[in-house]
Amino acid sequence: MEPNKVLSKNNAPYKPTDLGRLFWLAAKKASLLIIFCHLYPSISYSEELIRRQEGDFLNQTAFVVEPLGLQMVKVYDGFYLGRYEVTQKQWLGIMGDNPSMFNGCDYCPVEQVSLDDVEQFIKKLNRMTDMSFRLPTKDEWLFARGPVPDNLDAVSWHTGNANNMTHQVGTKSPNGLGLYDMFGNVHEWTGSCGYESSLNPEECSKNVFIGGSFFDPVEHVSLSDNLPGIDSWGRGDNLGFRLLLQTKP
Repeated sequence: MEPNKVLSKNNAPYKPTDLGRLFWLAAKKASLLIIFCHLYPSISYSEELIRRQEGDFLNQTAFVVEPLGLQMVKVYDGFYLGRYEVTQKQWLGIMGDNPSMFNGCDYCPVEQVSLDDVEQFIKKLNRMTDMSFRLPTKDEWLFARGPVPDNLDAVSWHTGNANNMTHQVGTKSPNGLGLYDMFGNVHEWTGSCGYESSLNPEECSKNVFIGGSFFDPVEHVSLSDNLPGIDSWGRGDNLGFRLLLQTKP
C-alpha cells in the first residue's frame, strides 16, 4: 500500500465523492451537537459538556451523562447531584412509560413515582451507564441545598405562583451551586429512613421526602425537611426525585 494513502472500507482509494461523503457526515454530527446545545441552553460545551472517559471525571465541577442528558453538578469530592429534578423525558427514556399526572411536558419533573419505581429506574440507569447513581440522603440533600434565600419566590414554584401544577425544571433561579428547584415544584424522594419498622428495626417502613412542592405555600417550601416519611409504594402528583452520582466509595 502506498504511504499516506486514504482507503475506503473496500480497501480502494477514496474518490472525491467519498471525501464529500465524509464531509457530509462531519457536518451532520456538528448539526446534532448544535441541536443538543439548543435543547440544553444552560450548558457551555467548552466548559461543562464533559463526557466520562475511562472512569476519570477529571475533577470537573459539572458534566453531562449520556444518553439521557443528565446534568450533574459537583457538590464535593466524589459527590455529584443532578442540576435538575429527573424529567418526564428522562424517565420515559429508561422506563418506557410516563406515569405523571401533568404529562405531555417533556422537561417537567416526573411525578407519581413511588420509591420502588425510582429504585427500578436507578438500577436500569446504572446498568446502562456503568455508574453508581442513587438517591441522596436527607443530610446530603440539605447540604447541597444550602441556606434558605431571602426571596423564595425567585427560586420556587409554590401555591402562590404555580397555578396548581408542575413547571419545567430550571425556570426559576438556581442556588449557589447552580442547582434548580431545590425549593418547590415537586417534593423529592431521599434515601433516608423516616420510620423504622416496628416489626424489624433494621427495615425502613417510610422514607423521607423533601424540598417542598407547587402544592405548598411559599413559607412552607423551605420547611419541608421536617416532613415525615411515607411508604415506599406511595405516589403523588407533587412527588418526584433527583439523582446523586457517587464517584468514590
